[in-house]
Amino acid sequence: MGIAQTILLKLYLIVTEDILRGYAFKRAGVIVADLIPENHVQHDLFDEKDREKQWRLSHTIDEITKKNGTDIIKIAAQGDGKAWASKREFTSRGFTTNLDEVIIIKI
Repeated sequence: MGIAQTILLKLYLIVTEDILRGYAFKRAGVIVADLIPENHVQHDLFDEKDREKQWRLSHTIDEITKKNGTDIIKIAAQGDGKAWASKREFTSRGFTTNLDEVIIIKI
């Protein structure tokens, strides 16, 4: 996982934690660059990341973005920009949330 993907994952985990539920959030863009040299990465004992592969992927995405614009390629976590809703063809009835759908049994 590259640094951008790692940051997105950490932010997602923070925002979805129970302690932050109920707060309003606004989408914002952040650019982080040149914090440390690329080859200075603190590894841990169990670090199995293919940093060369991550660097190539990140570099390729940067090149595509420079050539074709910022909205051409995105990380999956960023979404596709389209509004969507799940299909509701096979949803169960709302017995617990809609009194009109409560089953009435006559004995």
